[in-house]
Amino acid sequence: MEGDFRDSEGYSIVGGRCSLCNEPDFLPSKCCFCQALFCQLHADPQEHDCQKVPDKLGMQATVCSSCQETVRWESPASTEDEALERHRQQCKGSPAAKDLCPAPGCHTELGLLNVVTCGVCLQRVCTTHRFEDSHPCGDKVLPDLRSLAAPTAIRSPDLASPAELRVLRKNLEGPTASIGACLYTIRRRLSDISKEPSFESLARVLRRDDPDVRDKILSLRGGEELLKGIGFEETLGLLQLGRGVTKGRVDMVLQILA
Repeated sequence: MEGDFRDSEGYSIVGGRCSLCNEPDFLPSKCCFCQALFCQLHADPQEHDCQKVPDKLGMQATVCSSCQETVRWESPASTEDEALERHRQQCKGSPAAKDLCPAPGCHTELGLLNVVTCGVCLQRVCTTHRFEDSHPCGDKVLPDLRSLAAPTAIRSPDLASPAELRVLRKNLEGPTASIGACLYTIRRRLSDISKEPSFESLARVLRRDDPDVRDKILSLRGGEELLKGIGFEETLGLLQLGRGVTKGRVDMVLQILA
């Protein structure tokens, strides 16, 4: 009967009685198979031995509280408790640690679309902290990368940091088209160096009388300062990329000038 919560005149308001134990319940549950009302203790079809449960309910799933993996089972051939018991035999325990960006204060989880491998320290970082000065890069430089420079190679005092390179780029003066041509020419030369990073490569040398260098870079105010900030040094009338400039720095500069 459903009329157990009545007003003073005897009319039913809410609630009903459990079809199994006959206890009144303010919010009874209706079985989705037999449509009868039950209290919370007997709401599950297994608890009231429902006779209208189909032979096959299909795939069921839950989440393991230890490893957070999804556990599946076929119902009613198996139960949730049985599926979890089978899973515990091969449960890996605590979930694997998330791959987070190593930059101080950054808790970004690294995925397929937001990760960059630093060309200098080879750390995986998020796109926001991809530049050398935005993540702990200097302490993680691998020995084999340091050895790329000659033993006597010392960082030039004029070698600009990533932040300084951005300022040098911003300080280029001239028509927008000329600035674009200047940056494109520098990027093209640096791309050639990145493909052939050997210190003996001719790509590391820029001739001042080269039309592209003269007309698109040196003729623009701030162009020569940008080249020197990147690491090009004056040598016998030529602009040569210093031996202290590794492929990692070249790739970093390419990202800044992109």
